Amino acid sequence: MKKNLRYFMTLLLMMVASVGWGQTTVTKTMAEIADANKWTTASGNGTQPCYTSFNLDDNITISTSGSSNCGSFWGEDWRLYQAQNGDVTVTPASGYTLQSVTFTFTNKNTGALLNGSTSVTSGTAVELNNAGATTFTVGNSASATNGQIRITQISVTYAKGSAVVAPSITASDVNLENNATSGTITYDVTYSVEGGVLTASSSESWLTVGTPTDGTIALTCSANNAAAERTATVTLTYTYDTNKTVTKDVTVTQAGNPNTVDNISDITATGTYTVQGTIVAKSQRGFIVGDGTGYVYYYNQNYTQADYNIGDKVKLSGSVVAYGGVFEFNNSTTITKVTESNYVAEGPTILTGANMDARVASTTPTQLSSYVQYQGILSVSDNHYNITNIEGATTAIGSISYPINTDFASLSGKTVKVSGYYVGISSSKYYNTLIGSIEEVAGASPIISASDVTLAYNETSGSITYSVANSVVGVNLTASCTPDADWISNIQVESDKVTFTTTPNEGTEPRTATITLSYEGAEDKLVTVTQKKYVADYAELPFSWEGGVKDDLLALNGVTANDLGSDYADSNAPYRVKFDTTGDFIQVKTNERPGVVTIGVKMLGGANSSSIIVQESVDGINFDDLQTLTISGKQNAVLSLNTTTEFDASSRYVRLYFTKGSNVGVGPIYIAKYATINFTIAEACTDGESYFGTFYTDKAYVMPEGVTGQTVAVDAEGKLEVNDAYTAGSVVPAETPLLMKATAAGEKTALVTTGGEDPTFTNMLKGTLTADQMTEGGDKYYRLTMHNGTTLGFYYGAAGGAAFKPGANKAYLAVPATAAKEGFAFGETTGINNVNVNENENGKIFNLAGQQMKSAVKGVYIKNGRKYVK
Repeated sequence: MKKNLRYFMTLLLMMVASVGWGQTTVTKTMAEIADANKWTTASGNGTQPCYTSFNLDDNITISTSGSSNCGSFWGEDWRLYQAQNGDVTVTPASGYTLQSVTFTFTNKNTGALLNGSTSVTSGTAVELNNAGATTFTVGNSASATNGQIRITQISVTYAKGSAVVAPSITASDVNLENNATSGTITYDVTYSVEGGVLTASSSESWLTVGTPTDGTIALTCSANNAAAERTATVTLTYTYDTNKTVTKDVTVTQAGNPNTVDNISDITATGTYTVQGTIVAKSQRGFIVGDGTGYVYYYNQNYTQADYNIGDKVKLSGSVVAYGGVFEFNNSTTITKVTESNYVAEGPTILTGANMDARVASTTPTQLSSYVQYQGILSVSDNHYNITNIEGATTAIGSISYPINTDFASLSGKTVKVSGYYVGISSSKYYNTLIGSIEEVAGASPIISASDVTLAYNETSGSITYSVANSVVGVNLTASCTPDADWISNIQVESDKVTFTTTPNEGTEPRTATITLSYEGAEDKLVTVTQKKYVADYAELPFSWEGGVKDDLLALNGVTANDLGSDYADSNAPYRVKFDTTGDFIQVKTNERPGVVTIGVKMLGGANSSSIIVQESVDGINFDDLQTLTISGKQNAVLSLNTTTEFDASSRYVRLYFTKGSNVGVGPIYIAKYATINFTIAEACTDGESYFGTFYTDKAYVMPEGVTGQTVAVDAEGKLEVNDAYTAGSVVPAETPLLMKATAAGEKTALVTTGGEDPTFTNMLKGTLTADQMTEGGDKYYRLTMHNGTTLGFYYGAAGGAAFKPGANKAYLAVPATAAKEGFAFGETTGINNVNVNENENGKIFNLAGQQMKSAVKGVYIKNGRKYVK
């Protein structure tokens, strides 16, 4: 009975709907409406006709009200009518209900809206499924006079009855098991229209959809054998009244096969992978997994070491990224314990020094981790464990990456054999290795390590720092010099260095000598000592002057002449000379080819611009222009030439050729042969192997010997990237902030020059020229320092990373807030977390004289028994 009643009610509703939802659509252009002459004229707006209402047909009335002019439709002719921020009301006759209203628009002002939110594009029909609304606001909410929209056509769909609602589709998303081959979408079309048709289509080829029938759609697919799930979108489209449609998207998700994994060897690009294997080695920041096809690195500096042990079988599922030339799973990886693995233990690949040099030379192509073995001398410094003197290697240095067991003291300075897993390259030289084992090589011969030494021409002493690997108790190192090097004497051997005495070099060429270091059982080490050639003081430069200038124009400290004022023609005044006609010159004949020539000039008087042309000549007769310096009015000017690149090697004449627009006094003129700039690298700022400082200047300069300029950046993983950008002898352009890495601490002297190429590496360092200049150019700022006196890196320069004053000619690290940390330590891998920098850490502060201070001041001080530099 209930079933029959429900069927009867459904049939009744369909019959009512069929009658009540019969629709009528009337469409007319504004010109047609005007021609029909059904308008009611309203007053206002001068001579232009205004109309407040008209009948679209017998059942629909259109009326207007607005905020300007006559508040209605108006226009200069019968074809164009406008609504200005006014309301357009569509009124159906009694017993009728609106289904939809469509306005078509043409010329409009920018920003015009419909109903306050719908942007109107010229020539576009905007349909409103009004769901009962009858009034529409047309215009621009920002301005009544500028928000004009011209309506060209109105279309209204209405029906007899009171419950007119557009059809809609309801359907739910579908989830399929990985082994499913079929499924079903259940749907319903509410307020369906007679003659309406539902269709379905799939976005993916793996999923086929059937014809919608009686509320269901059949799905067909194959089993998903991949590890990852897959999805497809099925679009349901209901078409009614010939050209009207409504749609519904259904997402079909098929689960991945939980028993399917990728081979590690399948990882050839970054992406999402699932692999399964055995943990074969681990460190403080991750572990290596092998599956018999290859090895992959899992890196997470915060992982719980105790939860994962060598021999555990695990499944890794997540993102694989590339860092330092190696593929690695990152810290978002999901790790689960499993019971099966295809890994079988194997022996390592023996690396040569040439193999390692080739790998550190470039981080491309990115590789998987590999099981390797190499040997060299273990050097232990703080938390750095490096392998040097690898046979055949000229660049590569092995580096043990974050070992769990750090008790290597007994092996330091010994030749060791390292077996482990390659986990990436850093600083273009470190071959980072997650250690499997390390052992001393029995019977290894002693090896002497030492670097060549360069001395200034006037130095009277020198030293060679050395070390002996695989040393033997009771055996001492000896040193001797080549017999003909009589300028070296008093050679003394100490525990870690060889000292000697020299005489100043008064010659015009550099001189060299060889000091031989010998140790029983070791190959002799030959150290070259070079002493630079003699450089005269400024007052003794070997220049002779020719021309009409009799005064000595050489000046060590630049331009010092007084203002000539109106008496600039006084040629008797010191360091002054008057030129009455254009084309006067001062010619310099050099007895040797200049190095860097700096020319300083003061131009006095003359309203028009003047110039100095620097010229060169082989014979002193025919001159070629090198560079022009233009000066206007009264000012000082400096011109710098690096003659090693800008002057021809055979040139022996340099001329300053003056031109001017009126009488000009010039003075003084100076030529300084070696313009230099200095910076200091503190002894306390070291990683145990090299010494570091920062430098920034507005001058271009030549990188000094023993110093490398490095760029510093922080990548998306929050790791520090340090790259060698300028080696000794290269030209650094002005305004280039750098991290300076030196083989020895102390004051460094750089030759001022011009030119230079910008660094090719990303550089997040910024610089300051003056002591009171604040940091800028980032969200967080870091200064180079020794954290707690032990760890070298960049750390917050002020509380919370606020701006601070790094000091004159210093560089600092400016990092965006998204990459900011408490600090960044130097090392094989670089990013660090949770470093708490506290300048008020317990411990009394003393100066070098042993006097206690209230707080640290600029310079060197002692705290907790360690030296610090501020």
